[in-house]
Amino acid sequence: MNRERIRQCLDENLSGLYVTEGRHRMMMDEITAGGRPVRKKRSAALVLLAVLLIAAGTAKAAALSGALLEKAIDMDVERGPLSTWSLDEKLEWIDLLSENGWSFPVEELSALHDEQLPEDEKEQRASQLIVSTFGREDAVSHVDIMERLKGPMSTWSLEDKAWYSDTIQSKVTLLDSWRDVLPEESDMTREEAVERAREAILSARMVTQDALENRMINVSFFTNQDHEEPCWMVSWQTDPYGASGPEYTVLMTRTGEVIEDAALGVYTPVHVAEMMAEDESGTAPLLPQTREEQWSLAEKAQWLGDDNGLPADDEISEETAIALARQALQAQGIDVQQYAISVWYKLYDPYAADDSLQYPAYVVYFTDHADAPRTVYGIIIDPQTGDIQRFYTPSDSPGNG
Repeated sequence: MNRERIRQCLDENLSGLYVTEGRHRMMMDEITAGGRPVRKKRSAALVLLAVLLIAAGTAKAAALSGALLEKAIDMDVERGPLSTWSLDEKLEWIDLLSENGWSFPVEELSALHDEQLPEDEKEQRASQLIVSTFGREDAVSHVDIMERLKGPMSTWSLEDKAWYSDTIQSKVTLLDSWRDVLPEESDMTREEAVERAREAILSARMVTQDALENRMINVSFFTNQDHEEPCWMVSWQTDPYGASGPEYTVLMTRTGEVIEDAALGVYTPVHVAEMMAEDESGTAPLLPQTREEQWSLAEKAQWLGDDNGLPADDEISEETAIALARQALQAQGIDVQQYAISVWYKLYDPYAADDSLQYPAYVVYFTDHADAPRTVYGIIIDPQTGDIQRFYTPSDSPGNG
């Protein structure tokens, strides 16, 4: 069994465990003669047994993490943001993490179960333990748990993404119809999809091979409201959240035909290359190379589909909408001075659950962390009168652009 075959088996059968590239290399070096010296008396059968023991232990860890993740989702759905939980609920949560291998200071766990310790001090210790683990308490969710166990979602295997889609959609009603699925035997493999996407980008001369190699690859096989037949989406990103630079993304049918979708903001490499050529400088693409939240209203109207538009001359300005939204938050005693701001002018809401809101409307979001938001406030404003139509808190989980 060679190095690549061992790695393939790990990838195919142990997708529930997040294993870094460095850890893969370490395991392979230790299993094969390329790492630690293998004693000459060690038989091939013993080497195989070592591989099987590692696989068995890892599979058990994967099963534990899967059970933990589903429990995390259940608790999140039933109880809302962790900061609103009772002390008993927080203790149950900490115990659950500890039982599943989460590392907490032993003295802190003992103190939380000390009957002589006052409840207010237990509350303080529990909160401190959560903050020391996740960096904050006010908006910790099952997503934080999953990403701590398995890494950022963009790095997950197709199996893990499909598992999460199935699990979360079995428990809550989502406004977004995106669903990760698994390819069938007749579909391209993940590796084939990545190679075909790479060829499409390089043949269009969007970017050099070296530039692609320095990026991470995010692969999804999915369906949504516009694609009943599954599609491949392959992105080369500078970081797991696509926050620090341009992405190069290719959308393909399950048979490998390169397509584009304005609603997803994905255009064919040839189209993007043509836009680059049409630009006056001939060097910068017309398609903005930052996250959509950072685009201007004009850019959103141009590239993100017909639900985005621009305010009329007799309507309030974007700056006024931001000021009104900020005032509405301040009136609720909410300080968002350091929050990132994202403004949209929506002609209608494609995900609206009812018709109680009037469109067009400004939608202003205040996000605590632009790269990986945990707390988001949303304000919907009438562009004619400046009246606040709706005020979303983090527990409302509104969809954005």
